[in-house]
Amino acid sequence: MKHINILLICIIFSYSTSAQNSFYIDINGNNNNKGTIESSLLDINNTIKKIRKERKKGNKEHFTIYLREGEYIIDETIQFEKEDSLITLSAYPNEEVKISGAKHIPKNKIKSVINSPFEHLFDTNKQQFIHYFELDQNTNLENIGFGKKMQLAWNQLIINDTLAQIAQYPNHSMILIDSVFLFNKVKEQYEWTIIDKLPSNQMDNAFVEGCFNKGWSIETVPVHQYDDKMKKLTIHSKLTYGAANGKPWQRFRILNTTWALDENFEYIIYKQGDKSILFFYYNHSFNNIKINNSDNILCQLDGSSNIKIKDIHFSNTRNIGIHLFNTQNCTIDNCQIYQIGNIGVFFGSGSANKHHHLFEEKYLSEDIDIQTKGGFNNIIKNCEIYDIGATGIVLSGGYRKSLNEGNNMVENCHIHHITKINKGYQGAINILGVGNKIRHCKIHDANMMAIYIKGNNHLLEYNNIYQTCLMVHDMGSIYQGRNPSARGTIIRYNYIHHIPNHFETVGIYLDDAISDITINGNILLDAGRIAVFIGGGSDNHLFNNLIIHGNCGIFIDNRLENWFSSLLDDGGVFHQKLNEVNYQSDIYTKTYPSLKNFWENHPEKPKNNLIEKNIFCDLKLLFGKGKEFIILENNRFVSNFPYSWTEKMGDNQFIPIDTWLPLPDSWENIPIHKIGIQKTTANK
Repeated sequence: MKHINILLICIIFSYSTSAQNSFYIDINGNNNNKGTIESSLLDINNTIKKIRKERKKGNKEHFTIYLREGEYIIDETIQFEKEDSLITLSAYPNEEVKISGAKHIPKNKIKSVINSPFEHLFDTNKQQFIHYFELDQNTNLENIGFGKKMQLAWNQLIINDTLAQIAQYPNHSMILIDSVFLFNKVKEQYEWTIIDKLPSNQMDNAFVEGCFNKGWSIETVPVHQYDDKMKKLTIHSKLTYGAANGKPWQRFRILNTTWALDENFEYIIYKQGDKSILFFYYNHSFNNIKINNSDNILCQLDGSSNIKIKDIHFSNTRNIGIHLFNTQNCTIDNCQIYQIGNIGVFFGSGSANKHHHLFEEKYLSEDIDIQTKGGFNNIIKNCEIYDIGATGIVLSGGYRKSLNEGNNMVENCHIHHITKINKGYQGAINILGVGNKIRHCKIHDANMMAIYIKGNNHLLEYNNIYQTCLMVHDMGSIYQGRNPSARGTIIRYNYIHHIPNHFETVGIYLDDAISDITINGNILLDAGRIAVFIGGGSDNHLFNNLIIHGNCGIFIDNRLENWFSSLLDDGGVFHQKLNEVNYQSDIYTKTYPSLKNFWENHPEKPKNNLIEKNIFCDLKLLFGKGKEFIILENNRFVSNFPYSWTEKMGDNQFIPIDTWLPLPDSWENIPIHKIGIQKTTANK
């Protein structure tokens, strides 16, 4: 009987201890409550502090914080610190939870412009559809884009849960620069003419967005004035490459003018003295008007380990959605991250030069390309990330001098409609550091690249990528460039398709002598103007790829022998990039043997680029240039591809390619069924 009582006491004690390791939070809770499901707490950070107190008492168990259904409007960052470990922050099962930095605008604060002091600003036929309210913050659009520091995003408007966009002219095209009239880079003054008159010369609060010279450089800057008689636009702002004309990508659009406000889900921010007024066009009834109001990162993990965030929506900040800094074994699972003004999810340090408006100083670094501080063994999976102002995910981890791998991963994520505000060299995913992975993702509707690679030994596999490079020239859907020490990445089993070819767009682009990259098992269908572009590099290996349709299969040049030989100058870019990682160290020369005698082996000459066991179908041109710089072995060339067998854009199904194609010797079937998002219990 005594033994039975002891056993019963142990069972009861075990149950009570387990119960104390779960805390419940409700939007109607109270921080003085116990945190049980019947007596919920209110504040997430307060609950994290309670867990820290439990840790000090010796409780080493796993804690779970359950959020009950509702929208949690937060005015401070949810903060996990180094002392925080073994915690799950989760929506309560089968309930929708939103963590938001939004400000909801009461209907009584929203007014019609009819009979208002602003009525004269708008055409009479539009006035009945234009509404306005005053912003608390004295905000405005900012100079952003290529070569510029990242800023807190301006206030974005959300109408009935749909993200609106800044009014633009033209609505669905852009205006060519006809003739550059004044180019003064020192005084930062530019004037250019256009062919057709703009609808108005009123340019109060107006900005221009476009590629003013180089096709990869998108910038947004204010308009100084417009002369409608001369059809001349004047800019008094720094443009990274100045302004030019004569190329089809040298074009722009006008943003944030009263006369451009003419479509549903458009808005402008109008400065009047020390006030900012938001006007929006909407010709239906609206029930829910809100703005991105918070300046804070929504959730930050600083040195934490074994934290799991799952089943939660994060939205509506002018800053970053989730930031992981020096974390280990942390997971973001089945979350939706959207309507974020800057970056959706950011691993690691921000650049002291570029990101100081977004991070506290302790999260900034001068050498993020070397020591990323993205941590190790973290994963973001089964998430949807969309309507993002800049990059969807900045994925970093590892240490480049030692080639220690981060092993951080983005897996099974759907990333789309990004760079809504800042289009300056922002990928859907930027991957940097060493040994990180992007797998089974679906990426589309990106103005720039889908994946921007920096660093070493990454793995990109089983991704479905389409409709990227929408605004740019000389850009790749998967892109890496200008660093001779950044080697060893594998790009395999990706489906890259339907990339617009209005300018020089590329499926996979190894720019400015990128070398020692493996590209295998990919399907490239209508993947831009050029499927694979090797821009002067060496030791690249392309094998077992299926390249279908388009202008050109493979293009390679020898730019370091001619127009870009300056990269090899003493003290120049290549010397700097090699020396910053100590490229003559044992770890580098053993991992990449061709680096040992890099300078003695004539780096200006592309060499050892092996193209083997590929199938080329229905291409206007197999090799655009530089056939003498590649080694061709055992490839197959096919015409009359049966397009009725190809899949619809966005689906993951494809014909079994070995049933009819003449296959190269030792061809390995591409695992089509693994490409794209895989069904899991989280996303079914």
